[in-house]
Amino acid sequence: MMKKHLLLFGIFCCIVIITTTGCSMEDLRFEYTTGTGLNITKEKYDRIENGDSYSTVMSILGGSCENYYSSEGEDWYTCVDNKDSSKRIVLKFINDQLKSKSSSGLN
Repeated sequence: MMKKHLLLFGIFCCIVIITTTGCSMEDLRFEYTTGTGLNITKEKYDRIENGDSYSTVMSILGGSCENYYSSEGEDWYTCVDNKDSSKRIVLKFINDQLKSKSSSGLN
């Protein structure tokens, strides 16, 4: 019972410290491990077009992305640069055809 209280107290202290210092999740600099060999650039992102197949998009990006949602022919992927986790691409495929894309961290 004491260990449970200590754990809850520890979590509470972390929350208080984060909220009172104005720290955000980005400030904590979590490292992401998704993708293999990805060097995401704006040029590569601009080459990706709706209608492209998954394999075409992966050959443009030069690696693989993490599938985080699949349902009845619909697949969502997140692609994170191996060296700069602020560079990301989110891709939505329906029946192996790209239907939408979005990015963040690309200048």
